Amino acid sequence: MKRILVVDDDATVRLFLSRILEMHDYAVEIAEDGWGALSAIEKSVPDLILCDINMPGLDGYGLLEKLQSNPATVTIPFIFLSAMGEIPDVRRGMELGADDYLVKPSKGVEITKAIETRLAKQDIWRRVYQEKMDELRKDVTRLLPHELLTPLTGIMGVASLLEDDRVTFNPSQIREIAEILTFSAERLKRLIHNYLLFVELEAILSNPEARRKRKQNLMRHQGSAPVDVKGTISSVAESIARNCRREEDLINRHDDITFPVVGDDLRKIAEELIDNAFRYSASGTPVSITGFINGDRYVLTVVDKGRGMTAEQIDSIGAFIQFGREEFEQQGSGLGLSIVKRLATLYGGDLKIISETNSSTKVTLSLPVNGDSNSA
Repeated sequence: MKRILVVDDDATVRLFLSRILEMHDYAVEIAEDGWGALSAIEKSVPDLILCDINMPGLDGYGLLEKLQSNPATVTIPFIFLSAMGEIPDVRRGMELGADDYLVKPSKGVEITKAIETRLAKQDIWRRVYQEKMDELRKDVTRLLPHELLTPLTGIMGVASLLEDDRVTFNPSQIREIAEILTFSAERLKRLIHNYLLFVELEAILSNPEARRKRKQNLMRHQGSAPVDVKGTISSVAESIARNCRREEDLINRHDDITFPVVGDDLRKIAEELIDNAFRYSASGTPVSITGFINGDRYVLTVVDKGRGMTAEQIDSIGAFIQFGREEFEQQGSGLGLSIVKRLATLYGGDLKIISETNSSTKVTLSLPVNGDSNSA
């Protein structure tokens, strides 16, 4: 039985709503204001909240803001039922994150229909989310243990060698050992970070309320100082090329650009796209990076002359999926492009891949520069 929390300071309204909802087989809890609602939610999270706006103490707007700021309550379906029916009132309620806004007096059938519609959508989103998580668990079980154990094996092997009192090392060997340890640790750190980031992005994109919350946070961030996009991209590219000992292969034609974007998101996008380009192309072949503003979009393009992908492989890009792993024995979890695609979606952008097998791959990322994404 679905549980509905009714929040209203009018006893007559509470009684009316309780009877209507109980007739439709809902379990009903009541609260007289926002503080009472928060107390009830702490004890047991309802399936949906039906809330008035004008109440003493904590009003409906204040209650919704507190729920939206808490990860544990941000996804609870929330419907305003208020006598405040002017357009600015409705707009404010929806901007705060309400799922619907009904104006008093409303008929019982209108109220129950709104609740049924919202709960049905919630059930669909939960099923979709569960299916995605089940699929992800299968992929993680299949591939992640190998990716975790490989760098750990390297670290443990070197540590065991260092513990052997019978072995001595010269300075050159010590430097080589340090390089092995650093490489393995960095690989392990990146894998764990990518896995946690992917799970976070997957959860956000699977839940409209979480997407809306993320968009609000992005918009607040975008109101701050813009990021030096060229400097960020160039720094990442030069670091990767240097680590691959392929500085001469890097071609960087990025324009001087600044626009509002989260710096960590931009660095992650650049890291994954550029690392893939170097990893899957041979030394001595160019990796070209261009960045420019086209109208109201920022366009980043990364081109390599590597082995490429087929159209079927491009369509199948997903987390923990690698192509030709047995043939080429490359390292990696297959998370990179999946993370970039999801970050692009959250910003209202898109990712396009054009590739020819044994020839080249061109990856183009497009993001809005005005902060007006359509990701929610």
